[in-house]
This record gives sequence, structure tokens and C-alpha cells, in this order.
Amino acid sequence: MALFPVFDHVALNVRRELDEAAEAFERLGFSLTPRGYHSMGSANHLAIFATDYLELLGLPPKAEIVRRELLEWRYGINGLVFGSEDNAHVGRELAARGVPAPPARSFTRPVTLADGSTEEARFSTLTVDSSVVDYGRFYFCQHSTRHLVWRDEFREHRNGAVGIESVVISADDPAAAAEVYRRIFGADAVSATADGYVMAVGLGRVEIVSKAQAIARFGPSLNDDMPVHMKAVVLRTRSLERARACVPEAGAFGGRLVATGAGLFGAAIEFVG
Repeated sequence: MALFPVFDHVALNVRRELDEAAEAFERLGFSLTPRGYHSMGSANHLAIFATDYLELLGLPPKAEIVRRELLEWRYGINGLVFGSEDNAHVGRELAARGVPAPPARSFTRPVTLADGSTEEARFSTLTVDSSVVDYGRFYFCQHSTRHLVWRDEFREHRNGAVGIESVVISADDPAAAAEVYRRIFGADAVSATADGYVMAVGLGRVEIVSKAQAIARFGPSLNDDMPVHMKAVVLRTRSLERARACVPEAGAFGGRLVATGAGLFGAAIEFVG
């Protein structure tokens, strides 16, 4: 059977700087969820959209180190996460394709509801081995409690963002980077374009372009020395005017609405209508 890619979320690694990250993204017009604490030791804030979300992931500022890998990974976009209804099925399909992946792991996060009560959000994640994708975390996420994540009170953003349009990957060798996605999702899942390669992901897409194209489109970033890295997230907005009011320096890249710089931890965020 085929695996059909659908965005679940994109994760931005901010290490111990969750406070600074939350402030930066709130200034950019996102309504973030209260800080969540995973049973595995990490913490996060989410910008929830219609069917997917952006995650600011790190460690509680004063917590003992539990997930040391968060400190070893670079700042920036390093989690490309696809939705799954059955990680056992995903595991079998990856094995059939010869794609190594450790067993799925389950974890929880307490969620405080509007009435003050608390419930446990439950997840299962299945991560493709780093020998296949070594520039970040590529995994599938199965939600057992979707109603605790996609809550309407957090879906409205001052910048009008409603969903992930694309994730842009910068590569020294775009053809080689694209082969990973063909291996996992099938040869016909990836198409060549004038700018590189593209894979449809639900109503969005993953774009794989050359480093020069990525820099021309989004400007330089702290991870441009990597052979492959996740350069940018493109978000759909219901109102470019609302987004433009939140990105005062927009227009530096061909007049497009792009937020970038050290304050965003090496990520580039573009808004499109």
C-alpha cells in the first residue's frame, strides 16, 4: 500500500530559549498555546492552524537535561512531521521499502482546558532513521486525542495564518535529496520542476531547491553551511494585509512577505494569500 503524505506539523528547535521564541513568534502575530510539558522531558508552544501546526520545541529553561539531543541539534527548522492514523501500518510500509525506523514511541502532555480541568494529550511518533534523513527529524505522528490539540480558541492568529502551504528544503544536490522522498512515498510522489523538485503533501507541498535558490528567495541563514537543511515554512494567510502588519520589514526578498533573521532562530517564515 502507498503512504500518503499529509502535514501534521513542522518543529522549530529553540533549545533552552522557549521564552525568547514565544515572544518572537507572538510579535509575528501568532497566538501560541500555553507551554506544554512532554512526558519525555521536552516542552513546547504551538501555533495551531486548521489541520496542522507549527511547534516551538525546546527544554524548560531551568529543567534538568532529559532530551540532550535538543541541545545537540542546531537551532532552526528540524522537524518535518507527517500525519498518521496508524503508525503500525506506517512501520510495516517503511520496512517493505527498506527504510529503517526504530519502533514507535508513545508519550503524553497534560492540557489544561478552559474550565480548569486537565486531560492528557497522547501521541505516538515513528521516526525515520538518521541514516536516511540526517538533516533533521523526519517522522510520522499519530494523535490519540486530537480534540486536545486542535482547539478553536488557539486557531485565530493576528497574522491570519490558516495552514502550512509548503516546507522549503535547501540542498547542495536537490536530486539526491529528492530521492529520499521517492524512496519513502513512491517514485511518482516527487516531480521535477524548473526550480528543483516538489512533492504534494495534502493541499500543500515539500519543495527541494538548490542552496543558491533558497538564499535568493529567503536570504542567508545560520544553517546554510549544511549540505541539506529545512530552510523555510510557507504559511497560507486569510489576509495578506493582516500578515503584512505583523512583518514590518517585509519586501526585502522580491517584495514577498518573508520574516527572517536571528530572532526566528534561523527559520524563514513566508506568508502567502
